Amino acid sequence: MAGVRTGLDYTACIARIERALPRWLESGGEVFAPHTVDSLMDDLQIMERATLQADADRRDREAAEADTVASKKQQVIGGG
Repeated sequence: MAGVRTGLDYTACIARIERALPRWLESGGEVFAPHTVDSLMDDLQIMERATLQADADRRDREAAEADTVASKKQQVIGGG
């Protein structure tokens, strides 16, 4: 399907975090101190799952609405 999210590129995410984390730790102090590449990836995966689920829910809702509209049109056309 065109426009459907497929999830994150984990290799790219890990590479980006590995490059940025030292700078974040240096500038963010205690905010980033407890974080590691693995813990940040865990957080990203939670956000990824939530985003993918929200997209799936939206697609399901839109499909159900389209089915309802098609059914109503058929009733009008069929006279029933």
